[in-house]
Amino acid sequence: SSKNAIIGRGNQAYVLASASSYDEWVRNNYELQVWQAYLKTGTEQKHWAKEIIRRTRRRDDIINTRFVQKKINRLTTDITRACATSSELQIQLSTYWIQTTSELAN
Repeated sequence: SSKNAIIGRGNQAYVLASASSYDEWVRNNYELQVWQAYLKTGTEQKHWAKEIIRRTRRRDDIINTRFVQKKINRLTTDITRACATSSELQIQLSTYWIQTTSELAN
């Protein structure tokens, strides 16, 4: 029945796999916004957040800008990876549903 398809292994696997990917995407997006704000404040107002000063041990604009941009690049890469994982999982779920519904129809 369609109820069995809904509670089936494919859906459970999708939920379990996609939850961590989505969680990573949300956390990294939030962190990206924080680091973008740090960069804006540092470059426009010449005030670097305490966290950046602590990590670079400098108040140098070039060093701090480079540090923050590297962090932003890493987060952007991680976000892209999480999106790709989510897309792949959605494709797998669609395939599961196509197979399951065709089996139910027969």
